[in-house]
Amino acid sequence: MQIEASEGILQTGFSNSFLGTFVFGCVVVASLALNALLIVIIADYYGRFDPPLFDASEDNAVVFIVVWVITSIWFVTIVALQDRIYNFFRLRVTLDKCEFVYMLKRDDTQVLLADRSGVSDFVAKVEGFFTSKGKLSGYRTTVPVVKVDGLRIVEFQHLRYVYEESEQRFVPGAVALGHTYEDIGHESSGLSDSEAKHRINTVGLNSVDVEMPSLPLSIAREFFTLFYIYQIMCYY
Repeated sequence: MQIEASEGILQTGFSNSFLGTFVFGCVVVASLALNALLIVIIADYYGRFDPPLFDASEDNAVVFIVVWVITSIWFVTIVALQDRIYNFFRLRVTLDKCEFVYMLKRDDTQVLLADRSGVSDFVAKVEGFFTSKGKLSGYRTTVPVVKVDGLRIVEFQHLRYVYEESEQRFVPGAVALGHTYEDIGHESSGLSDSEAKHRINTVGLNSVDVEMPSLPLSIAREFFTLFYIYQIMCYY
């Protein structure tokens, strides 16, 4: 399930599941329903329903507080886990059959220069105290697996990884080059079309693609932060 690459990258394979997609849709509907329920309770408090749904003197306040607390915990949990929440609704499979790869590159702290005052050691101890024991830290993301001419590839941190059957993991794409002048001389006539296509598929183009999110996605990412969740819950 999990293969640790030689560069310190932890790889975990996932695939979509019909049941998981359905449950994820239920989570989205429940998120909208909680907000709608809060709005209904507030409208009932101001007498928008006749007869009222709850007693405005006691029951309405109790119901509002309970629903407000549940909604707050619900959205804080979603925001805290938004980078990995999709994988909760997918099936964990081996890397040779996966549709997505969760990749984590460890962020190991290195002390390049230790001072005699002991400040560096003190900071390291404080950092270790607040860091969860056994929890891996670093850059993590989930990338889709793309099939190109029989190759299964993923791109992580602007580097293309190709699935290697012998290693049973995704390894950085590499092209075998000549090690001697004779080997280089054999390629003096240039590359064939098939070889050139194979090299492009293996290592990718010599460029760095910058993904620009759409306007709806940018708005969603802006509002799905703890700061905006706090503001929205305060408005209620």
